[in-house]
Amino acid sequence: MQHERHVVFLFDYNVKHDYFRDSKSQEKRKNALRDKVQRGEISHEEYYRKWMEITTEGEDPLTVAKYIYTHEGIPNVSLGIEYAERALQRNPNSFEALHVWTLCHVKREEREVGFRRLVEKFPNSGLAHWEYAIELIFPSPWKPVKALEHMQKAIQLDNRIPSNNAMLALCYKALGEHEKALAVYQGMRAIHRGQIGDLYGVQEPIYEKRMQNKQK
Repeated sequence: MQHERHVVFLFDYNVKHDYFRDSKSQEKRKNALRDKVQRGEISHEEYYRKWMEITTEGEDPLTVAKYIYTHEGIPNVSLGIEYAERALQRNPNSFEALHVWTLCHVKREEREVGFRRLVEKFPNSGLAHWEYAIELIFPSPWKPVKALEHMQKAIQLDNRIPSNNAMLALCYKALGEHEKALAVYQGMRAIHRGQIGDLYGVQEPIYEKRMQNKQK
């Protein structure tokens, strides 16, 4: 087993930094905004909102939401939620709009609600089940039974998700099914360095159980 990075890429919402190109009018209005914030006439939050409105004039709201999600960081993703909501108003059946809306939420419980909505609205999407399973694995308290159910469904629906992956192993580990978790790790093509501790955490109880059985 190689100790290398192994990632499943299921979506790419990256919008390049140079996607939006300012006209002379836009540059002039942005300079005026900078002057206002320097004079204390508007807050930094208001400056950012107006700056984004100028930058993305004429663009569809889903593209703007993706841009904010991929580039603007946690302090500003609330604006990404607003643009994603506009996209949903235009197209209530847009998987991407609901997905980006969910990803822009910082609080885990809010993201869990969003991923549950995705699964309910798009039950045949492996990505929806995958994302929902991950949200169910990590919160405290864990919900491993439900997480395993959605992880298995994701693998069944989307062939980009290997049947041997670290998230599936974590589901089994959380349920105390260490032998199954170990089998998943052993079947992986590669393992990320950060996952080595999880692998050892699976191997240790198996080893202890085998030693106890030998002593009987």
